[in-house]
Amino acid sequence: MNRQEKSLKTKKKIFDTAIHLFNIKGYNLTTISEISRSAGVAKGTFYVHYSSKESIVKESYYQNLNFYVETEFNKLNHKNSSAKQKLIDFLFLELQFANKMGVEITTLAYTFNLKESLNKNNAHFSKRILSNDLHRLIYSTDVKQSSELVFNAVESLVRGIMATWCFSEGNFDILNQGLIMIEDMVNYYIV
Repeated sequence: MNRQEKSLKTKKKIFDTAIHLFNIKGYNLTTISEISRSAGVAKGTFYVHYSSKESIVKESYYQNLNFYVETEFNKLNHKNSSAKQKLIDFLFLELQFANKMGVEITTLAYTFNLKESLNKNNAHFSKRILSNDLHRLIYSTDVKQSSELVFNAVESLVRGIMATWCFSEGNFDILNQGLIMIEDMVNYYIV
């Protein structure tokens, strides 16, 4: 394993450990020292890869969401699937990721990333690489409205489902109810 691969492996170990501890103990009760110790790295190594606990949460909803959706989407057998079904599957994977991360991490991700908007430092759409994939999926369908309107509608729906889940403190089934909402919207906008 070369140096870069080793560095990426260490960063992933720190990330996975932090998310695990956040979900068990809570974000506020988890320290950087504890993350480092549990990951088997020096505290200085933590700071080589992350500037703070907040940076881990922010990254979870950009790089790791992008990676998760792309990886899981490619695992699905879409050989005989319609473009509409591919779109539903793609959107549902975003909800699966939120469910995997947990309601606290999802809430914090919204909080931290929306704060960047207040500071006019928002790079949301440039960091969300999967938005390009979503655009391609929408353009491959037969839409009843403009593709841009459909993109904004489905993006807003998925974000809204996640936000409602956060506001309800996880008191509804984001996967089952979310899938129903996604299917309804996709069926409304796409032939």
